[in-house]
Amino acid sequence: MFVCEYDTMSNNASGSPTTEQVVRERHILELLVKALPYVHEYAANHGEGGADSHVSIPDCTDRKVILCQFRDAVAHIVIVSGGSEKGSTVGRRLVILIGHAEMEAQFATRFDVEGRSWLQYKEIGNAHYSRKEYAEAIQVYTTALSLDSSQVALYSNRALCAMLLGRYELAREDAEDAIELNGHNMKHYRVLSKALVALELWDEAKAACIDGLKLVPDNRVLLNRSRDCTAHAVQARRRS
Repeated sequence: MFVCEYDTMSNNASGSPTTEQVVRERHILELLVKALPYVHEYAANHGEGGADSHVSIPDCTDRKVILCQFRDAVAHIVIVSGGSEKGSTVGRRLVILIGHAEMEAQFATRFDVEGRSWLQYKEIGNAHYSRKEYAEAIQVYTTALSLDSSQVALYSNRALCAMLLGRYELAREDAEDAIELNGHNMKHYRVLSKALVALELWDEAKAACIDGLKLVPDNRVLLNRSRDCTAHAVQARRRS
């Protein structure tokens, strides 16, 4: 649970909230109501035992503290969950209205100005890929990577599109980045070795095949490609 470090319910001289404060509080509560379905969806998808899988209300009779901590928790979960486009838009409006600078900065690193997360861009990119719109898919995956550069699927997906467009150097770089993030997926080595073959870097391509075969020794694509690389490397040395 987050601790509220700002006063959102300052009273007037009579001790009662001003009209402006009441309107602002009502607006926040309306956003909380809109955010709750996305919080519940996140909880359902991540189980009940996780630290961020539910929103708990503190055992406190102070209404201002309860409201403050409750909305912080909701905003946090909407942010970290990625959520749907509507869910993330609600979260963005909520943290801006609350005025939580740290949380707003966190939101800015995870979402674009329209409130879309890397996951939403990945899905858009996948749709382009399924329609064979590879250049458009690359652009979308690149946008997704600008929001979260630690997602291995974005590199591997962009590498596949780059291969299909003959952009072999980009495919190589993305496959290498995918391997750096997750070196236990044989498919990354298949893409890397294929890109290196297209660049006629036979020794490097063979090395990528060997690394992939360490994971799946009987993979025929890598076995055949490794033999082909050996033959091409011999021919290249003879010509030189």
